[in-house]
Amino acid sequence: MRFQRDFERFFEPHRALPVRIPIGPRQCGKTSLGQRLSRSGHPGPLLDLFLDDTQTRALADREPALALGPELRPTLIDEIQEAPGLLAELKLRIDRARRAGSTIPPIWVTGSNATQLDRAAKETLSGRANYFRLHTLSAAELQRAGIASRELFTRGGWPELYARPELDRVRYLDDHVRTFIEKDVAATAGIAKLREFRTFLGLLAARSGQLLNTSEIGQQAGIKGSTVQEWISLLAENGVVAFVQPYASNLNKRLVRTPKVFFVDVGVVTRLQGWRSLEPLLVSPQMGPLFETAVFAELVRCRDHRLLGIEIFLWRTRDGQELDFLVRLETSHRGPLWIPIEAKLGGHAALGAAIPPGLLKTVQPLEPMLLVTLDGERRPLPGGRFQVPLSLLADELTAIAASS
Repeated sequence: MRFQRDFERFFEPHRALPVRIPIGPRQCGKTSLGQRLSRSGHPGPLLDLFLDDTQTRALADREPALALGPELRPTLIDEIQEAPGLLAELKLRIDRARRAGSTIPPIWVTGSNATQLDRAAKETLSGRANYFRLHTLSAAELQRAGIASRELFTRGGWPELYARPELDRVRYLDDHVRTFIEKDVAATAGIAKLREFRTFLGLLAARSGQLLNTSEIGQQAGIKGSTVQEWISLLAENGVVAFVQPYASNLNKRLVRTPKVFFVDVGVVTRLQGWRSLEPLLVSPQMGPLFETAVFAELVRCRDHRLLGIEIFLWRTRDGQELDFLVRLETSHRGPLWIPIEAKLGGHAALGAAIPPGLLKTVQPLEPMLLVTLDGERRPLPGGRFQVPLSLLADELTAIAASS
């Protein structure tokens, strides 16, 4: 099964620098995306370097110029952090081509470990590379393949779990936690306390979508609050979690200033919480916060895969008024728009949701409120609100950006 990724639809090659670096976890689709885009519009000779192959990696380490061949051509280099010497050779060739006024073919470079990639690439390829964040599949991408959004809660957005339905989903997600989060992220960052790190992961997963309290997590995990902050920042750097900062306004001193933290793949967080199947999860009290996590994950994918100018904030006052997400959407003609968004698992719950009165006094003008549900159809609601199913949220925001 091949999924059409939103990034393929919205990426504009003519606006990109020669080297394009999608960063994301293992198995999220970086390699296949890079292969397709490096070949698009370039029928000539191609070069693929897969550095998880020991012989290819040894050649790239020993003779980077030989590994790249005699001249630049459309290229994919997979897991570049395994042979960082290739980056210096790419820099030399790109600079030589620029001085000669030659056309530079697209070069796609992938990496799973953002921490290592930052060290290896950002200084060497400054002014020569664009960085993109690639995540697992979105609800919109699944919907185009005829797959319901609720599958995200037990499979996440991992393409292989949909392409090969016979795979054991629980084992796959457990292996992801062990190989990517614990090995690629934690071990390469020098974290020695793996037992405490695993405890920390479980505690953080139980709090996805909640206001961040590092002291509480640290006490329960047996580590310092400062260590919790360091580990969360490491996970955020590698796209495992993300912060949602509170909207700040000097006009309202009663706003809560504490950020929330969300996991970026809802299948990973449900597995870390211990869920194995969908049916009991759907009727669990945890489903509400997990659905909020899924809505956040969709907003992140809309921003990163469709390359929209989106900023995501939380809005909450000390006296209990709250909005799940306040989205700032950049548009070409009207400037930034403010869109209030609430995650409401079912359509019945959406009927009673309203914009908090304090928000109306703080942020103006506001676009119509979007009430995101798991299923159902897009429909207008009283009071200028709209119910939007999760699978259509990205299309809704894209349409607003295009028409404004």
